[in-house]
Amino acid sequence: MTANSLQQRGVRVLVALAVAETLALVLNRSLIRVRGGSMLPALWPGDLLLTVPAVCWRLRPGQVVVVADPNDPDHRVVKRLTSIGPEGIEVHGDNPAASTDSRAWGALPRRSVRRVAMRRWPDVRTRLAHPGRRATTNSSGSSSATSPDARRA
Repeated sequence: MTANSLQQRGVRVLVALAVAETLALVLNRSLIRVRGGSMLPALWPGDLLLTVPAVCWRLRPGQVVVVADPNDPDHRVVKRLTSIGPEGIEVHGDNPAASTDSRAWGALPRRSVRRVAMRRWPDVRTRLAHPGRRATTNSSGSSSATSPDARRA
């Protein structure tokens, strides 16, 4: 085999692995789409988040998490974990003017955290660090989370 054919084979293998990984993520419901402006400026409506199940990850303040809405357990919202205490966890949106969160709900049970966001997808190099500033907006509500299946509906 020549060096050129080995290089072409390597590229094909990498592409196949990338496609397989993407399919695994989508089929595993690991990609979550942000809806709403409660996480501005860190996350914008339409951003995709690469997430892992919360049971697989140690929770720490500052992490972006997907939690069950206490008013509608079938609805998921994207928030930042702000504190962990004996009575539960608190989550806040980065944009308080547009967020319904623990300021309204109070502490949530730890089991309400469904997933932990690892990266913005496909920009996997971007960490989800807390922004240094906050956006202002007149809208209200929460950043919703939808799985790939819900987006197709």
